[in-house]
Amino acid sequence: MRLLRLIALLTASLGLAATASAQFCVPGGGDSIPTSGSGGFGLYPNLLPPHAASATVNVPGDVTSITSVEISGLSHSWIGDMHVVLEDPNGTRHNIFVRPGHGNPSLVGNSGDFLGGNYSFVESGGLSLPTTSNVPIDPPAGTYNQSFDTGGGVWPSGTNNIFNTPMESISGPSGVWTLRIYDWAILDHGSFEGWTLCGETDTNECFLAIGSGPGSASFTPNEITMATQLDAVDRHYAVLQSSMPEFVIPRVSPTVNFQHGLARLVQRPDRRFAVQVLMYNPEVFPWQPFQQSHGLLVNIDATGQVTTASFGQGSMNVWAQTGTNGSGERTLRFPFSLPQ
Repeated sequence: MRLLRLIALLTASLGLAATASAQFCVPGGGDSIPTSGSGGFGLYPNLLPPHAASATVNVPGDVTSITSVEISGLSHSWIGDMHVVLEDPNGTRHNIFVRPGHGNPSLVGNSGDFLGGNYSFVESGGLSLPTTSNVPIDPPAGTYNQSFDTGGGVWPSGTNNIFNTPMESISGPSGVWTLRIYDWAILDHGSFEGWTLCGETDTNECFLAIGSGPGSASFTPNEITMATQLDAVDRHYAVLQSSMPEFVIPRVSPTVNFQHGLARLVQRPDRRFAVQVLMYNPEVFPWQPFQQSHGLLVNIDATGQVTTASFGQGSMNVWAQTGTNGSGERTLRFPFSLPQ
């Protein structure tokens, strides 16, 4: 049985002091690569090509580390043209990967394709993108290491304010982070459906926990054990209270089947699960640092209709909110209120 736990982070505007490191994963949209034409018209590495693809996410706290950049539905008909960059709210940019195979030996890069799969990029521990241009290679969907190019094509760190920073050393303020994808050569093009930025923030925490029903499970994020009114708690992600993640509800499915970026978060044959919000904040609530909401049973039927029922009690409220995204898909969020 696969369950979900989400961490929701409170922002500095709520008067909460930064005291702990917490994980976050924030999903964003997709774009065409390039946004106009078929690429090119740059001069590597000094003049960036125009019409870069871009998509943004809003990160809830000051970022201390980036653990992964996940790109979903990534396609392009010449991977050696592609240059993926992460930009922080201050405008500082960091390479995720640079033109696979470019400069070793040919300047055209590897002529393989991204075929529409889901790709996750990490600092280390993944697969390697192609490093030569000799043989076309289509990288299969999966997890790949960050890469700054090889041979004569290695990116000069700092050029155009784009740095070869190891991902886990990337830091920056809360706010809008941007994924940019440059296409350095004409004729070939592509697109991506969405992306997710994952890392760690330094801030106080509130938690949206998800289980299968009522119970008395506990979990221990950041060395703080918290008792819930749920039967179990699994993973957790940092999110803003004012900008909770949006989950896609399948039009026809025998299971509850949400996606948060590339991660399949809930998959249960009975189409039912439970959520609860918990918070630990001794600075704002020294008389009662642990606060929690009532529980919420959520049922999604085979047509995608959502019904809820409350259980338990608490000083915070949580509710289900349905909507529609830009692709016309029905979505589900879990807003919550803070204690008074």
